[in-house]
Amino acid sequence: MFEKLWYLKIIFSIISMMLRNLFQQVRNFSVDGFGRVNVERGLEKLVKNLRVGDEVMTPQGKARIVNINKKDVVNGFYEMVEFNKMLITQDHEIMIYDEWTLPKDVKKVEFVKCVSLYDFELDNYKIMTVNGNNIRTK
Repeated sequence: MFEKLWYLKIIFSIISMMLRNLFQQVRNFSVDGFGRVNVERGLEKLVKNLRVGDEVMTPQGKARIVNINKKDVVNGFYEMVEFNKMLITQDHEIMIYDEWTLPKDVKKVEFVKCVSLYDFELDNYKIMTVNGNNIRTK
């Protein structure tokens, strides 16, 4: 009896470690592809349609996207938090009441359908606005 429990404990530990590693791989990514970003001339683009070289509006002014990191979500679901119809990963900083905070500290984290996650690098600012929410970039 105790031998079976020992084996189950080892199997559970291995599975747990594998899942933790899977989620760590996408931890640096911030938003899903369906948030809206203001681009040049007052137009909006979905996050998933942004390209390197696009100009986006930030709280400080215009910035050009110099790099986009995209990660496809393996199982189609991920732990996210919703702010103003934008889905953001729980550990990616967001500006709330003029303070940087983690989404998981202020709203409930839920498993939601998510195809891909995106993170951006801008040329001259480290803040990007998605659906009216200011988020940190690289």
